[in-house]
Amino acid sequence: MKNFGRSAAVLLMTSLALGACGSEPGAGELKPGNWKMSAGMVDMDVPGATPEQQEMFKSSMGEMMSQEQCVTAQEAKFDPDTMAEAFKQGGDCTVGDFDLTDGNIDGKMTCKVPDAGDIDIAITGNIGPEKFSMKATTEMVQDALPEGKANVTMEVTGERIGDC
Repeated sequence: MKNFGRSAAVLLMTSLALGACGSEPGAGELKPGNWKMSAGMVDMDVPGATPEQQEMFKSSMGEMMSQEQCVTAQEAKFDPDTMAEAFKQGGDCTVGDFDLTDGNIDGKMTCKVPDAGDIDIAITGNIGPEKFSMKATTEMVQDALPEGKANVTMEVTGERIGDC
């Protein structure tokens, strides 16, 4: 499960980078340039986990992975389907309701991930020309989990740090 969390963080950062904008960004679009993106797990709830398992899960929270990436003017405006395509690298995903109004994002996605079961993802946050902040709250359903499910919240942030 720890590996899935890391993979999800990388996929979220990648999908946001793929969702850059054209030359004149507006609400819900990124300004081309060099971006520093960070992602990590901020909350995890595994009903029925032993104290040892809970401690292991807690130890992986707060670890933020960061990367810098050049976002070019040729990349397209943020699109939920682009995010779903990025997630398909790890499983079969379908986009549910998605709203991006005035830079605020609110959406849902469901993924069937090999070795991780079904995962429902709720994504909220805001995207602007110079920075973004999003939370992805997931509910995983997997027989290997103590009570068959777990809830994980990932946070993804990004800030434009200059030209490429």
